[in-house]
Amino acid sequence: MAGRLDPRPLLSALAAGVRKRRLGEAAQSSEPVDWWTWVVLLGAPTAVLILAIALRVRLDAASELLAGAALLVGALVATFSQVAVWRERLLARDDTVGPMRIRALNEAAAHILLGTMASVGATVAIVTLVSFSWPCASVVGHWVQVALSSLTLGLFAYVVVTIMIVINLLWDAYQEEGTRAPRDLDE
Repeated sequence: MAGRLDPRPLLSALAAGVRKRRLGEAAQSSEPVDWWTWVVLLGAPTAVLILAIALRVRLDAASELLAGAALLVGALVATFSQVAVWRERLLARDDTVGPMRIRALNEAAAHILLGTMASVGATVAIVTLVSFSWPCASVVGHWVQVALSSLTLGLFAYVVVTIMIVINLLWDAYQEEGTRAPRDLDE
């Protein structure tokens, strides 16, 4: 049971996938780690979280955010199924599919699934935030609201960055498919 709750395989897949792919044919054999993407992927949500804590942000009426988080979960799950089908079709072809293409789709899937987990985490934080009446006069109640609000905003920032990365990964794959020979596209 504990293995089913372990996110480490997903994190490992993501770590293996964040590579510089737009370097051209010469760099296909060795894809260096894309450190800039890591900085943005982890830095932007962390900066939002820290800023929200520093400004003592409290999301008092977060019901609309709950609907947004639920929509994000649904959209990300639907996107994952599309990427999975696309990967399956690529692997079913008779011709050779480059390992970079498969790794790009694997990276997109890992981003989507971690984004889904972040959306679920944001949903739980929002539900906790709006479900209880926090005593505003209480210092503990105030800081619980600030912590949950900051966590929610940080998780949303992570999802936004993740979606931008996935969009670029899918665009790269789409463009690469467009450069294939016409006989390969008939399959």
